[in-house]
Amino acid sequence: MNLKQRTKFWVDQNLITKEQQQKILKQEDRRFLPFVLLSFFWMGVFCFVVGCFSLCYEYWGVIPLWCKSIVFSFFSFLLMVLGYQSIRKRKKFLLEIVLFISFFIIGGGVGIFSQLFNLPITHVEGLLFWAFLSFILVFLAKREFLFLLWIPLFLGGLIGSFKLELLLLFFEQSPFFSIVLIESILFVIILTTKNLHTHFLNAVYKWSVLLYFGFLFLSLRGFSSVLESIVLFLFFTLLMMALAIKEKRVALFNVTGFFIFIRLVYLYFELFDNKHIAGVSFLFIGLFLLLFVLLWLFIEKKISARKESVLR
Repeated sequence: MNLKQRTKFWVDQNLITKEQQQKILKQEDRRFLPFVLLSFFWMGVFCFVVGCFSLCYEYWGVIPLWCKSIVFSFFSFLLMVLGYQSIRKRKKFLLEIVLFISFFIIGGGVGIFSQLFNLPITHVEGLLFWAFLSFILVFLAKREFLFLLWIPLFLGGLIGSFKLELLLLFFEQSPFFSIVLIESILFVIILTTKNLHTHFLNAVYKWSVLLYFGFLFLSLRGFSSVLESIVLFLFFTLLMMALAIKEKRVALFNVTGFFIFIRLVYLYFELFDNKHIAGVSFLFIGLFLLLFVLLWLFIEKKISARKESVLR
């Protein structure tokens, strides 16, 4: 239901007047165009940065070191001037652009200085240096976009510095325990950060949700028992769905429902060779879900009836 239909419903229910509906729609129309333009702008910036990164990565070894140093110095000086002007004239949007580009300039600077001074920096150490050097810059940003970029950068460097072979061996030896442990840690982080409204903690919350479902979906494919994997998957997804319903978080509920749907599709292909088992399994799942909905509606109806009787 879009905003026009929703406000029409409010008018029909005498919650707002027709004039108030028109004011709401006009206000949202004024906000919608800048939102669309800003979305295309950031999409264009993203594509431009990815294109520059791809070209630099491809021809990095061919470009002379003196050329890299001059270009890096020029862009650094230009960004400092733009940053100073944006702060002096209070141009918040320009400052956000400067911070965004500076974030990637720092990454390029790490690579250039390691070449210039022959520093023995590995890719993992480079990511950590990049994360630490851009830490203050990211916290100066008033939008959470840089936080969403910084967190995987830091985690990539941190996890890469560990012995990945030992971690993978641990997962292979104890898949059940490792999944329960990691999912429980991520769920605790989600519970802790869900109502905290700083940009950094919002980014932590979003990445935790993504890692929660991503790790759960990918790791359960290694189970030899389909029943064990689907039970474990449903336990953690229904746990997240219960949180979404309790907190009335529509986006979280939709993400959870999407991953359940994807897992059911994958389950069907897992059981595709034996269509009898696939048919029985999906009939059982379908009946369970339908009974769950009917039971929920019955309970909600009883609760509503009880509240009305109390009010009378």
